[in-house]
Amino acid sequence: KRLHHALERVADDYDLAVLDLPPGDPMMQTIAITASDLVVIPTSLDQVSTVQGTRTVLDHVAVAQALRTSTLPRVLGWIATFPLPSAQRQLAAGAAEMARVLGAPMLGSVRYASAVAHTCRARGLTVFELIERAAEAERHPANAAAVASDYAAVANRILTAARTLANEGVA
Repeated sequence: KRLHHALERVADDYDLAVLDLPPGDPMMQTIAITASDLVVIPTSLDQVSTVQGTRTVLDHVAVAQALRTSTLPRVLGWIATFPLPSAQRQLAAGAAEMARVLGAPMLGSVRYASAVAHTCRARGLTVFELIERAAEAERHPANAAAVASDYAAVANRILTAARTLANEGVA
């Protein structure tokens, strides 16, 4: 509850706080989800990630709701991570499975680009910073702009969905 209380103390200073978590730490996930109002679930759309990973996150959400004694946090939706452009059939099958398991909407996808991910990690930059440096004639992978566009589109969909819930008085 300490993270939740820390975020509450600064809530008036921010419109939105995003907690981006690694997938493999159940305790950290429960702590962060307990401190959150909304949850977005990324999935790579393979069978294990889609079903087991999503159910694990939903278990963390249930624990967080019990700890907070409220209906929050709430699952806002999900994001398909790393779909290859040629994987439209996989995306459709994964979307159907997520609808069955989660019942929340898809908020977008971010394409697979290992060169972009590697370059960003190696340079300690976000993809947006990488693109900005490209304007300064620094080399970057050719598809970095497309990845940045994916992230921007997903962020806009998340903000729109969160704003809609807030306007309805749900979150």
